[in-house]
Amino acid sequence: MKITKQKMIDYDSLGYSEANGWFAMCNWDRIKNIIKWGNRIITLFFSLITILIFNLFFDLKIETYSLDILIFILTFFLIYFLLIVPLHEMLHLVAYIPNIFSNKCHIMI
Repeated sequence: MKITKQKMIDYDSLGYSEANGWFAMCNWDRIKNIIKWGNRIITLFFSLITILIFNLFFDLKIETYSLDILIFILTFFLIYFLLIVPLHEMLHLVAYIPNIFSNKCHIMI
């Protein structure tokens, strides 16, 4: 298993080319765009739900506590991107546990 940091993955240098019997399953540029918008929508949705729940329990008025709400939203974004997203990505590895320590397993960050 190799963990590397790369912006663009060079599959040919890793040995994942059509000459070696590998082929692309789909157009990743289109999927990356869908994922980017999906993350934005999910983050907005959960932020709104969190604000509603926070207001329900603490009975806050948005006009008087706008700075507190802003700090709470920013904290939620940090929690989402630093905890939930990495945990979600690690769960993808569960399917590959038998092969995770092989030389063909590459984790790109």
